[in-house]
Amino acid sequence: ARRSPFDDSQPAVVVMAETADDVRNAVTCAAEAGYRISPRGRGHSYQALSNSNGYVVVDCSRLCKPEEFVFSHEE
Repeated sequence: ARRSPFDDSQPAVVVMAETADDVRNAVTCAAEAGYRISPRGRGHSYQALSNSNGYVVVDCSRLCKPEEFVFSHEE
């Protein structure tokens, strides 16, 4: 696997949010403790933008459930 020159950052903590309340609580707690916050979704980032040194990373990948998407096809 290829390594990015940006992959040496170490977040303070990674929160694996499963609900909107998890996100809200993580952001509130981090802000009150003086941490900067970095959201992370389901995509890839060559520059590892969601893994900033010392940040609280709020991983929202568990909030997106593609299997629950409903598509309507009108003919």
